[in-house]
Amino acid sequence: MSLLRILGFSIALLFANTVALAENGIFDGEYVNLPDVTVGNQAYSARLRLIPDSTPLTFELAQASLLDKISDSETVFSNNVLHIHAINVGDGVYAADLELMTGSEPLRFQLTAITIITPPPEEPNQGLNGELTGEIFIGNRIDGPWIMDLTTGRYTPIPGVDWDEPDNFPGLAKFSAYPADDGTEFVETVKNCKDTGTLSFDDCFIFHDQQGGVVGRFDIPHGDHGTDGPAKISLDHQFIAVPVADTGIFGSLKLYSRNGVLLGESNEEVLRAEDFDWLPDNRLVYSSGQTIYLTGIESAKGTPFAKFPEENGRPSQLAVSPDGTQLAFTLVTDANSAATHGTTWIFNLDGSRLVQLTNTPDPNDPSTTVDDPTINFPTWSPNGQWIAVVKGVGALAPIGSESKVELFVVPSDGENVMLTRDEPTTARPIYSYFNETSEFTDPGEGELSTQFDVQGELAWLP
Repeated sequence: MSLLRILGFSIALLFANTVALAENGIFDGEYVNLPDVTVGNQAYSARLRLIPDSTPLTFELAQASLLDKISDSETVFSNNVLHIHAINVGDGVYAADLELMTGSEPLRFQLTAITIITPPPEEPNQGLNGELTGEIFIGNRIDGPWIMDLTTGRYTPIPGVDWDEPDNFPGLAKFSAYPADDGTEFVETVKNCKDTGTLSFDDCFIFHDQQGGVVGRFDIPHGDHGTDGPAKISLDHQFIAVPVADTGIFGSLKLYSRNGVLLGESNEEVLRAEDFDWLPDNRLVYSSGQTIYLTGIESAKGTPFAKFPEENGRPSQLAVSPDGTQLAFTLVTDANSAATHGTTWIFNLDGSRLVQLTNTPDPNDPSTTVDDPTINFPTWSPNGQWIAVVKGVGALAPIGSESKVELFVVPSDGENVMLTRDEPTTARPIYSYFNETSEFTDPGEGELSTQFDVQGELAWLP
């Protein structure tokens, strides 16, 4: 809960740029900063921290310093009430009264009155997640098939697919889907989609338009282990790439035309669909072991581009920026049946910049259940300004451990951004009605929260 929600204004205003009068206090969304407070005949500067989710709004004294001056401020503490003469909140100016909570240590104050002095200018209508717009496409085989609208936080099924009672496919069929970057088309990958009658199956790739209509399809032999979907379509919609294991359990990255012609495959093992991505010019980037590879145009043959020491982690979950100049990825430090542990990194594909993008304030963050952070599945916003990541351990977490998973967005030009809601950071949690994806919740009846219990690849569509 925030001060501006009490006033009925958008929470986004908390972070607007302000030009405050020197004698005014400032509230920045986390702290009330008061440069001059009269206490008796003395003057102090003070800083109060907002207690998250407090009702009524409660602030804790974080710092106070005696000023070497005669007290003349109209912000006064008397009779256990802090009377704030003027405080800048966003582009508005307010007066407020905070009452001291008797016996509190450290000292705490509760908001008891607030008055608008100068209202903020009207802001354009913004959605549930501020200026963030678009859709999150959830097409992995475990958590799909859903699309989440960032403006409303509501979930709708991916159109044209039925993974719960698929009458047209055998009982062994496994489903996944991934969209084209512009959102006008998506490819549904169905492992074991057709019984060939010879104790073997084919795998299928089904092309859907934005409304879910089928616009193309081709099948390939399943082989020993089959595909590891979802297949991903090139930005010009002419090719797909997907890991396929013809023999044994380890596969290579295979490149097909959209009508099913095999055009080539990697020399290296590529185990999962999350280990590769397309560049805008129809090149591929993929990881195998400790190395990241780049291919030529319309080719699956890679050349080593970057190699990471084992002690730093294994590169995985590759995501190319919309303009094709940067690569976000996860350096995986540990992976087991419960979770994949690692953090998000980013580098320029010209090799000029390598930085750790995300972190947690404490490696023993209870949401991870282990010593290493669990930050996965980096996903670029369509404009390239943000990267969404999934933080926390999901449904496969050990019994008795914290299992809350959240979706955060961080600025793509950030560095070591802390994923937390308990201290100042440029990371932002995404709010949605996630329990709408449960079969036990009726449409439109979900609860608003930051829960995002997804453990698989995502796509952020316009």
